[in-house]
Amino acid sequence: MRVLAKGSRLRAIAEINTTGSGLIVGQWEIAPATTTSGAPVFRPLALVRQNVAGGRRVFITSPPLPTRFEGTNLVRLNITDPATVFDEPELQYYVTPESPLPERQEPRLLLMTSPSPGIPLTLTTRFAWQAVPGAKAYKLEFFPALPVRDEPPSQDEVVASLPLDPGPDPQPAPAAGPLTGIVLPGAVTETRLKDFTLAHLPAQRRYRWIVTAIGEDGAVLGASAMREIYKP
Repeated sequence: MRVLAKGSRLRAIAEINTTGSGLIVGQWEIAPATTTSGAPVFRPLALVRQNVAGGRRVFITSPPLPTRFEGTNLVRLNITDPATVFDEPELQYYVTPESPLPERQEPRLLLMTSPSPGIPLTLTTRFAWQAVPGAKAYKLEFFPALPVRDEPPSQDEVVASLPLDPGPDPQPAPAAGPLTGIVLPGAVTETRLKDFTLAHLPAQRRYRWIVTAIGEDGAVLGASAMREIYKP
């Protein structure tokens, strides 16, 4: 899942392994945040017609994705011809609410209770924190463990990878944003990562992670200190 602010620029890239030659026909589809609280309702975003020749890897880029409305949005590439033998994956991205008064109050320190230092990042790793009064959502985000002297370059566009091949090589995330993250309701103060979220973080690397509390009006009510964790 990508977590980004309103008005950010975002596209999805479908990566497809092909055999033979021909034409790929389909369409990019979006389920906006107004429909994803229940059964998602997808609507067409753009038609796709892509010629392929020989067995090779093909990349299909979506048009700019809508980021005007806060909440969880879903995007997918629905291939109609040729017929596929797998369900097209759905990419999630969460648009954070805007704060009309972003400097109204200073964010408080969000206290973490788990994991302890030295605990490895696995499917059983428990992330837990103390509740922040007024929080309507919490964001748990993971970033590369960069040296202090290396400032990530600024970017005005985030590209999210949407692989359609069952086992493609993982693509590195842009240095300007989180590698992956999840958004939880304000009543939830602990979680474990799902396997599809953990898959965005290659093994044998260190990562920085942070939890942020978001208020009803989009203001940041609190944030934990940035911590490191190792994925074996």
